[in-house]
Amino acid sequence: MALLAVNFFSVKLNMNCALSIILPDRTREQGKRWPLLYLLHEEGGNHTAWQRNTRVERLANRWGMAMVLPSTLQGCYTDMANGYAFFSFLKDELPGIIARDYPSITADPQDTWVAGCGMGGFGALKWALHCPERFAAAGAFFAPVDIAKAFQRKIDAKEDVARWKNIWKSPQAIKGGPSDLEALAGKITQAPGLRFYLTCPQGCTAYAENQMLYHTLQSRCDVKMDAPAQGDAWDLAEQGLCDMHAWLCGQA
Repeated sequence: MALLAVNFFSVKLNMNCALSIILPDRTREQGKRWPLLYLLHEEGGNHTAWQRNTRVERLANRWGMAMVLPSTLQGCYTDMANGYAFFSFLKDELPGIIARDYPSITADPQDTWVAGCGMGGFGALKWALHCPERFAAAGAFFAPVDIAKAFQRKIDAKEDVARWKNIWKSPQAIKGGPSDLEALAGKITQAPGLRFYLTCPQGCTAYAENQMLYHTLQSRCDVKMDAPAQGDAWDLAEQGLCDMHAWLCGQA
């Protein structure tokens, strides 16, 4: 297994960035490329979060998948109202960098997944809903899928409000915009091959909104939602990733 620490310059962000790439230590069939999983970190994390808190390196090797772990700092996978264009970097620049510099990794949408925990789950769903033609699957583990409600919870708790205003301005500004996942899900009409996996404990503040998104997606594409017991966030994230893989591979 190879673990690559990559430093590069992003044109979209106009700054130096970092990401991690995990490549399996296995022999590929001749002419075949590694299937790809983009794995997104939680709010406050970075490209090392999954490596430090879960067994993703072993899982990449076991599953025979390349994993790309980018960092969007505290940008919440969004083109900020006052700040950096993190979502444009993710969807418009990063795939080209991977395709250009890492030819052993697939560029085939049928072999490309995206997943994340917490805010990373929001980012994974957002990316897949904006670009359904690029992915075979998207997974979100205890994600705040209704960002307007999550923003209001921040306001009510007087917690991190200034930073969220720099990202989204206000809860009202999110409605109907590029971060409104419920609205985006309602517009999906041509994604027959795209599958979604959601997991969220019933006691989580985001459970009801995950359930609502599940029902919206259910009539449009293949989707599964699990509700595990409450537990350590990273244990839930790793289990969610394993359960997603098992479901997508027909093992659950």
